[in-house]
Amino acid sequence: MGASIGTPLFVMTRLKAALVVILCSFVEISFAAASARYNVLLISIDTLRADHLGCYGYSKTTPAIDALAAKAVVFEQAISQVPLTLPSHCTIMTGQYPNQHGVRNNENFVLPASSKTLASVFRENGYNTGAVVGSFSLDSIFGINQGFQFYEDQIGKSHDPETERYVERKAETVWKLGSKWIDAQKGPWFCFLHFFDPHAAYAPPPPFPQNYDGEIAYVDKVIGEIGSYLQEKNLLYTTIVVLLSDHGEALGEHGEASHGVFLYDATTHVPLMIVAPGFKPTRIKNQVRLVDVAPTIVDLAGLQKKPAYSGESLIADMNGAGKELPAYSETYYTNLLMGWAPLHSIRENGKKWIDAPKAELYDLQHDPKELKNLYSPSAVPQEFKTELQRHVPEATASAPLKNYSVDPEVQEKLASLGYVTGGSAVPVNSSFDPKDGIEVWGKIEDAVQAEQTGQLEKSKQLFLEALKKQPDNVMAKKFLAATLQKAGQDQEAIQYLQSALKSGLHRNDTMYQLAQAYYGLQQYDQVVKQLDSLLQIDPQNPKALKMAALASMHLKQYPAAAKYFERQLAIKPADYESLTDYARVLSYLQDDQKALAVYEKLASYRPLTEEEAIQVAAIYLTSQKLDAAEKYFELAVKANSKSIPAWKGLALIHASRREWPQAVQAFVEANSCAEANKIVQQAASEIPSNVMSQFHQKCQ
Repeated sequence: MGASIGTPLFVMTRLKAALVVILCSFVEISFAAASARYNVLLISIDTLRADHLGCYGYSKTTPAIDALAAKAVVFEQAISQVPLTLPSHCTIMTGQYPNQHGVRNNENFVLPASSKTLASVFRENGYNTGAVVGSFSLDSIFGINQGFQFYEDQIGKSHDPETERYVERKAETVWKLGSKWIDAQKGPWFCFLHFFDPHAAYAPPPPFPQNYDGEIAYVDKVIGEIGSYLQEKNLLYTTIVVLLSDHGEALGEHGEASHGVFLYDATTHVPLMIVAPGFKPTRIKNQVRLVDVAPTIVDLAGLQKKPAYSGESLIADMNGAGKELPAYSETYYTNLLMGWAPLHSIRENGKKWIDAPKAELYDLQHDPKELKNLYSPSAVPQEFKTELQRHVPEATASAPLKNYSVDPEVQEKLASLGYVTGGSAVPVNSSFDPKDGIEVWGKIEDAVQAEQTGQLEKSKQLFLEALKKQPDNVMAKKFLAATLQKAGQDQEAIQYLQSALKSGLHRNDTMYQLAQAYYGLQQYDQVVKQLDSLLQIDPQNPKALKMAALASMHLKQYPAAAKYFERQLAIKPADYESLTDYARVLSYLQDDQKALAVYEKLASYRPLTEEEAIQVAAIYLTSQKLDAAEKYFELAVKANSKSIPAWKGLALIHASRREWPQAVQAFVEANSCAEANKIVQQAASEIPSNVMSQFHQKCQ
C-alpha cells in the first residue's frame, strides 16, 4: 500500500537523472549566452612537442606557458592529425580531417572555399577577424586566410623567392603586429597568432641557447608578454585563450631529425590548453584531437551560426564529463615527394597502430617511446581498422587525392624553411616503408639545408651518398641537379635530370628543370623543345610559358615569343617582366598599337621605367603624336632626371613647335650644346636670361 501512495522508486531515479541532464544543458546554454561576445585569441606555436613544456612534465620550465596552464583546462593527450604545418593548421581551422579539406602537404594544395574556417564562422557572427603568421608556410596563397579581414603574411616585401628571402619572422614581430591589430578593434574579435620559431633551423635571438629548447624559451618569453598585455588591457575576463601546436619535432627519435616522415608521438603529441571564463583550471587525461579545436572554440564563444564539424566539441571534457576519442593521423609527405608508402595511424586507449608496409602496434602506457613493436594482424583491434577505413577509403579504392595548382615559385620559399619540396599532389601506390629509407631521407634533408646556405660541394656529396644507398631516388637526382645548376655545372645537371625523367614521378617538374639547365647553357632550341613537351601535358604552366617566350626571343623567333607571352599573361596578367618583354617583342614585330596597349597596362600596375617610357615615347614620336610622346619623355625624366635620350626627345618636340626656350633648356640637359647653340644664334631674343645663363654655364 505504501508504494501505491508514494512515488515509485524507479520514477524518482529517472526524474533525478532527467533533472541532471536539464541542469547540465542549462549550464551549457547559460555559458554560451554569457560568452557570445567573448574575444578569442588562438595561439599556435609551430613544431612544439608537448613533452618539452614544464607543464607537461619536462625537466626545464617554461614559466609563461606553465603559468597559463595553471589557469587553463590542459589536455594531456592532444593528437595532431598530420605532422606538417599547412595541413595541420587547415584541420585546426576547419574542424575537418585531411581527407575532407584535401590538404595533405605544404605544397601543391590549397584549402578550398568549401572548407569553412574559424575566421569565416566568426565573421558571419559579427566578429572582427585578424591573423599574423610567422612563416610562408601559412601564406595566403594556400587559401588558409579565408574569412580573415586582416591577414598579415607580408613577411618580406613580395612573394617572389628570387628577390625575397625573408620567409619567416620572430615571435616578437608577430606579437607586435598582432597587438597593434587588437588595439584597433572596437567590437569582439577573433585573432590568430602563429609563432614559427621552434621550427628548424634553431636560431633564437641572444641570450637564448641556439637549440630547440632555446627557441621554445624565446617564444615562452613572448607568451609572457601576451599575458601581461591581456592583464593590462583588462581582457583576461573577456577573452578565450587557446594555446596549441600543429605538430611536434622528432629530434632524432626513430632516426628522424625533424617531422613529416613518421607518426610517432614525438611529432603527433602536442600541447593544447584553453583558458575560458567560467571554467576552472583542470587537467584532462582523455585523448582529444586537433580536429576538435574548431567546434570547441565555436561553442565556447556561443556562436549561433556554425557549420557541421567532423571533430567534437570538448566542452563536456572541460566540465569533467568527456570521453576518450579515437585519433587518426596521417602523413603523405614522403609518398608525394619520393613515392614511398603513406602512413596512417589510429591511437586510442593507450595503444597506437601505424598502418604501413611494415605495420607497428605499441602499448603506449608501458612503451611511451614506441620502441617495442607488438604488431601481428590479429593484435590490431577491429575498431582501429573500422576507424581507419573512415579516413582512408582511397587506401582500397586507389582514388587520387584532390589537388590544386600552386605557382612553382612556392617550392623555393618552402625549401628555405627547411622543407624538402618538389613533390606532386597525386599519391602513388608503394610498398617501400619510410622506415627503410630514413637514412637516405636524413642525407637529403641535410643536403637541402647545405644547398640553402650556399655549401654547394657539401650538398653535392650528400646527394651522391643518398643516391648510393637508393639509386632510383628521383628527388635526390632532381635536387642534385639543382645544386649543380647553382654551381654553374648545367651539363652535369642534365645527365641526372634525364635519368630522373625515366621515372614516372614528378615528370612535369623535372622537364621544367631540364629546360632551365639548357637555358643556362644557352641551348635555346632545346629549351623550347623541352617546354613544348611539358606544355602539351600542362598547358597552363606560367613559368614554362615564360621561359619558352624568353628562349624564343633569344632565337629571334618573335611571333612564337609573342604567342607564349600572350598565353602566360592570360594566367599571370601582373607579371611586370613579361609585360615589358612582350612589349619589346611587339616592337620588334612593328605592332606598335599592341605594344602601346601593353605598356599602358604595365603602367596601370607600376610606374614605367626610364627605358619603358622612352620606348613608348618613341612609338608616339614616330607616328607624329607629339603630345603623347612629350608625356612619356617627361615620365622618363621623372624616372631618371639625367636621361639624355628623354631630354633629347623633349628638345626635338619643343623645337618642332618653335618653343625655343624649352628646346634650348632640353638640349642643354641632353648635353647637346651644338643643337642648343644653333637655336641661340637664331632666336636669342626669345630666350629668357636664366635659360641663357644655363646655356653659357654648360656650353661655353
